[in-house]
Amino acid sequence: MSKTTSFYRATFQRQSHIKNFILNYAYMLCSYPRLVIEMLIRKNFGCRYFNVASAITAIVVMAWLPFHLSPYRSYWEVWIDILQQHFMWYAYLSVFIYCSWLRWKEVRRNPSVYDFEKFSEYAGDIHPIFHQLEFDGRTPNARLIEIVLEPLPFFIGGILMIWMGQSLGMLLTVCSIFYSLSYWAAYTIGDNLILDKIDEIIFAEELENIFVFKQPPSKTRGAQFHAQLPTDLLLSQKLVEQSWEYSGGGEPALAI
Repeated sequence: MSKTTSFYRATFQRQSHIKNFILNYAYMLCSYPRLVIEMLIRKNFGCRYFNVASAITAIVVMAWLPFHLSPYRSYWEVWIDILQQHFMWYAYLSVFIYCSWLRWKEVRRNPSVYDFEKFSEYAGDIHPIFHQLEFDGRTPNARLIEIVLEPLPFFIGGILMIWMGQSLGMLLTVCSIFYSLSYWAAYTIGDNLILDKIDEIIFAEELENIFVFKQPPSKTRGAQFHAQLPTDLLLSQKLVEQSWEYSGGGEPALAI
């Protein structure tokens, strides 16, 4: 990390520990609910993104949950309840198992990540149908697809199934909400990362204007430093030089 970046972060970057905790916790909670949906609508996952153990765990939990939720004691009554209220649940579970098997086969056929052929944490291909949609003559971007369009059919289907008395409806509704929240968290983290980099670059580029020429924020794209600065120009220039890393040719080069 360059001196400029360290200086910027120590001086300006405000850390929201509560927000970071919520975003990180959202990732942890959303892993399995997201898995329930994305296994059906995406393919070609990275070898470290698709986890066989996670898929098996989800299958076991989904297979066991209706029995645990059943209010009946009799073995026969449990099966009657499953046929009446959980039929679509197990139909969905069958599709999930089949899709998990397909994803496992795809991962095995993928080129080796050790040969730099594929990103190992790749979250899978978005279904082409989402890129064919149009809103006001424009196709949706990845953010809209992942946060809204992908989970929306499962959310609507879940609401309809709840109305029909099918337990699968609650599962799909909850998973679709977590799916959307997980990608909202991912994009929030990504946006903040980009904004941090942009601010670091702006601050580094405006150092001389701030320290040497004492320009106001209106002249430095909003970058400013709250401190008593030296009045001597040579001393001010030394402050700037301490925040630059020099390339081999001696020209100032930012290292962000």
